[in-house]
Amino acid sequence: MRFTGWGRLLWVPLMAVALGGWVSKEEAFKDLPIGKKVSGQFAIGDVQVPLPDGQWVVAGRGVYAAERSGGSAGPTMAQVALFDVQNGTLRRQIWIRVSLEQGSRWVKSKECDRKNIFHVQSEELPQVYSYFCWTVNHYRMHFDPKTAGAVSEASKYMQDNSIKFPDTMLAATFYMSVDPMYLEARYYFNPETEGISPSKNPAWDGNDWHVSRIHQFPDKLLYAEKTKAWAADWREKVKKGFHKKL
Repeated sequence: MRFTGWGRLLWVPLMAVALGGWVSKEEAFKDLPIGKKVSGQFAIGDVQVPLPDGQWVVAGRGVYAAERSGGSAGPTMAQVALFDVQNGTLRRQIWIRVSLEQGSRWVKSKECDRKNIFHVQSEELPQVYSYFCWTVNHYRMHFDPKTAGAVSEASKYMQDNSIKFPDTMLAATFYMSVDPMYLEARYYFNPETEGISPSKNPAWDGNDWHVSRIHQFPDKLLYAEKTKAWAADWREKVKKGFHKKL
């Protein structure tokens, strides 16, 4: 199985210069073994990612070098997957991507300019070479143990624990850069655990959750609007936790 919900995030933003050296997976996650339970705030790199209520488990971790515009290796990045599993089903998940080293400039994610998703909003930040945007979008969920890094570990965790998951999940994503640091935090929700029927068409563009079709399904539209309202409120917590040392 392939996890396309995170595959879109494997491209990396543009950096001009990197500072510092390689950070190994062992160094980055020495206090975050697979299966560790976390709640409240999740500290990684120089950021503190807020967690919705409940207990979360570390299900996947990965470290890789970001790519500069010319194709050479840039700052070290970390990926982390946090799961909320209830009765053997994936109810919620959070995927985090954060810079562990400093880059000199980060270009805004292309996701911030999309027109074919339920919601996208960019906000001005006072700092130069900085940005913040957030989106609400639906994703097809497929896990592939052959994929490297956090996806591979998360896939193994799913299989080892016989965790069921839906074809489609709705997610609110926050993209933030305050030069020279970068954060991407995606919060997924499983509508089926709240009694919403699955889409009859699992394809992304033909999905009931697609922005062009969702108005035909009042329960799904209401769920998406509630997710949008949640994200609008949650974004301030993401901003606040961006510099955990301040």
